[in-house]
Amino acid sequence: MITKLNSFSDRDLEQLAQIWLNGNLQAHSFIPAQYWKNQFVNIKKMLPEANVFVYRNNETIVGFLGELDGYIAGLFVDMNYRNQGVGSRLINYLKQINDKLTLSVYVDNINAVNFYENKDFIIDSVGMDTETDSKEYHMIWEK
Repeated sequence: MITKLNSFSDRDLEQLAQIWLNGNLQAHSFIPAQYWKNQFVNIKKMLPEANVFVYRNNETIVGFLGELDGYIAGLFVDMNYRNQGVGSRLINYLKQINDKLTLSVYVDNINAVNFYENKDFIIDSVGMDTETDSKEYHMIWEK
């Protein structure tokens, strides 16, 4: 079930941040792990500022998508629930309530690039994430 978090309990925030950290460490081996660990405290502060849509298995958050003004800031699924349609459900839900979505994804994160292309996002441009010194695609989806 997908819901939008309107308030963040400490438990929710901890679950989200842990999924975020684990997902980044697993998907971005081309970026030093310490970078993600250093961002852990900041992400807990930033999450409540975004529209966060969560997918729960009973009361446990197993995936989430952060969005702000049609920009997908991140999509993360707990590794035990990957390849079960959680990410697809979150994207499809967001497509129902938006006419246009954009995102940035690291070029070297081939699985994510393929995932978004399979969800009808197209590469709009190529840029550089100056914090990580990694190339990224800017992708767009429109109805």
